[in-house]
Amino acid sequence: MKTLIVMASALTLMACGGDDGPSSGIDPDRTIESLDMEEARAICEDAISAQGGPGTTFSCDEIEITVGTVSECTADIDSATCTNTVGELNDCIAAMEEDSCSIFLPVCSILITCSM
Repeated sequence: MKTLIVMASALTLMACGGDDGPSSGIDPDRTIESLDMEEARAICEDAISAQGGPGTTFSCDEIEITVGTVSECTADIDSATCTNTVGELNDCIAAMEEDSCSIFLPVCSILITCSM
């Protein structure tokens, strides 16, 4: 079985937003690379919460995924150099709230294009 550690980004990429989706309060039109550390932390808290919290593991087919920490996620966002938006990341997080394996769907391709 393969193992993948999700970081915000992760890939892991916030306190759960419930039915309204992620609740970081950050303008969805902002680019990921424009976020400061405090904003990145807010997004990471939502993303990690949506995935069950740090250290949570789940399987998608033959791949075991472990959710990373807020610190790891924040570092990933801080090093991201992409023009993707917070809204795109929020869409991925909302999808992961419904099904953690959404991380492999096109809605979460931002995690790869932003190298998070």
